[in-house]
Amino acid sequence: MYSIILYVGEMITMPVSIYLAVLDKEFSITASFPSYFFAVFYVPLYTIL
Repeated sequence: MYSIILYVGEMITMPVSIYLAVLDKEFSITASFPSYFFAVFYVPLYTIL
């Protein structure tokens, strides 16, 4: 599986920020991303449906 990772300036995607947090060994930040992802994407989706 291949993917292209693009980010410009201060705009950064969530997978890139997770990858950078793992490289910096900031595992507490990395562990909080799944709950953030759930709150930002799934909750609004299910409230609309």
